[in-house]
Amino acid sequence: MLEMKPLIFFFLLSVNLNFGHTNTIVQKKYGNITIASSTYFRTEEINRHLIIGQYAELLCKQMSYSGEIFIYLLQSPETEFRAWRANSNENPWLDLNINISSPYKDVTSCLNFIENVISNREKLKKNIRNISEWYSAKTSDNVKQIMLNKIMRPDDVIELANPKFFTYYFQDGFYHVLCTDSCETKEIAKLEQILQFSEPKFYILCIFKSPDEILILDANCRYDFEQKKYFVKSIDTNLTMDKTEFKNYNFRPYHILALGKDNIVFESFWSEKVFLYSMSKKIFIQDLDLQIQK
Repeated sequence: MLEMKPLIFFFLLSVNLNFGHTNTIVQKKYGNITIASSTYFRTEEINRHLIIGQYAELLCKQMSYSGEIFIYLLQSPETEFRAWRANSNENPWLDLNINISSPYKDVTSCLNFIENVISNREKLKKNIRNISEWYSAKTSDNVKQIMLNKIMRPDDVIELANPKFFTYYFQDGFYHVLCTDSCETKEIAKLEQILQFSEPKFYILCIFKSPDEILILDANCRYDFEQKKYFVKSIDTNLTMDKTEFKNYNFRPYHILALGKDNIVFESFWSEKVFLYSMSKKIFIQDLDLQIQK
């Protein structure tokens, strides 16, 4: 039997999207799972897909299943589910193919689908489409058990490199955001979704929770004079942008940078708009060009 060696690579795949865009493909192997992630842009959706791949490997171990599975996760406005047995003549190393296309992939639901495909693999004599009931199925004890495992934020994609002082892990359906300062490691936020995870300056973290919601975390070591020790203190700021036209499936990451001592600039992907937030004055300017023209 041929073996497929572990691999990570980028390449651009032309796809027929309404606005004529090329998707970014990331592929990685976890044990008997090969995961291929296809997204419109390089956002945290890629890391979500890689997390699903790691949980899928744990699920296979939980189910005592060792067959090779290829999982293709496509970010798409259309939702479609497909699964089929591989042709042993064409792919002697592969057993199952799983395709999930959707705007937003819930980790637990994807694992429900993968588990049902494995359990019903003998019925997959041909390509079965639109088996959405497997995705929305009641979560099994197997999935609940593996979701108790912590999966750290992947560090495989250069453009999504971990910030210096922050990271997160995924567990039981939530992102647990950590500040990893020298004095201690502390959880400073618990979120259901992360679209972008950026550190424009030391100890400042910007998280897009949705296309229109930004969480700014100012976390640093402070000294407690009563207890005579250092501890991490986090200050949270939530900003809401004017309603954008972008949905989760084509969220465009922002260029985020620090300007001066306490200003943060958010520049949209194609520079249509520039937003400015003053941390000291708590002022959020949503269209800097418009303000300058006044």
